[in-house]
Amino acid sequence: MWKLVSASHVFLENRNGLLLQNQGGHPRQRIASLGGSRYYVTFIDDSTRKVWVYFLKNKSDVFVTFKKWKTEVENQTGLKIKSLISDIGGEYSSDEFKSYCAEYGIRMIKTIPETPQQNGFDSSYIILLLYVDDMLIAGSNMREINKLKRQMSEEFEMKDMGAAKQILGMSIMRDRSEGTLKLSQEKYIGKLLEKFSIQDAKTRSTPLAAHFNLTKKQSPKMDEDKEYMAKKDVILEGFSDADLGGCLDTRKSTTGYIFTLGGTAVSWMSRLQKSVALSTTEAEYMAISEASKEMICLSY
Repeated sequence: MWKLVSASHVFLENRNGLLLQNQGGHPRQRIASLGGSRYYVTFIDDSTRKVWVYFLKNKSDVFVTFKKWKTEVENQTGLKIKSLISDIGGEYSSDEFKSYCAEYGIRMIKTIPETPQQNGFDSSYIILLLYVDDMLIAGSNMREINKLKRQMSEEFEMKDMGAAKQILGMSIMRDRSEGTLKLSQEKYIGKLLEKFSIQDAKTRSTPLAAHFNLTKKQSPKMDEDKEYMAKKDVILEGFSDADLGGCLDTRKSTTGYIFTLGGTAVSWMSRLQKSVALSTTEAEYMAISEASKEMICLSY
């Protein structure tokens, strides 16, 4: 989970006064991205709320990224950065950073750490999820949520169903006393089990454990079992795919396949290919080759 630990503002001069930009530096993450990034920095236009996001391998890359962003935004808007407000973050305190700002006439202002209100940054938010005629609204300020609902009711015919209890087949369970919020797809799973007539099947954490291997000895032996299986439309289906050079470090492609039996997944894999593919065709051939070997194994 990403967490904002420092914030700064950048002011751009325009005809109507000042255009406010918000920037943040973020801490090291335990797990690096495919490109090796462990940090990210954001620039937010406080007027239009437009966001620029840059991923970083090192926290010291903030200065280089700032120069890149400065050039990009000034070329696009025709405006000049006049002030930079930071919360005394070390990434903004280097002599190189200070000299650069002085050279371009950028005033550096410091505020107390973890006080975004001093930067004029509004931490409130509203998230609106819409699917066909179902809508879910979440936010940090109930007054703003109610204001939004009133505004939308004036434009559209709406019905307020109160606190959300279900959305897109998922049950929403909230315990304010415990501070917990849970989602459940129990009803959806039940419908799937009924669809394939396996609602009485024994539960497992996955359709088939990774270490579990099927053999001919497990095939039906009694005539009654064979007759039951013959009535079922059980088909072995397989799907394979591959990207091209998805790994930014090795440029290797990823092979992926899945096999279903009667609509239930029985075998699947997703891993990097052993060699670098020179084209999408070569990557697809490698993927379908692995999938074909698995299909032969499952068929016999």
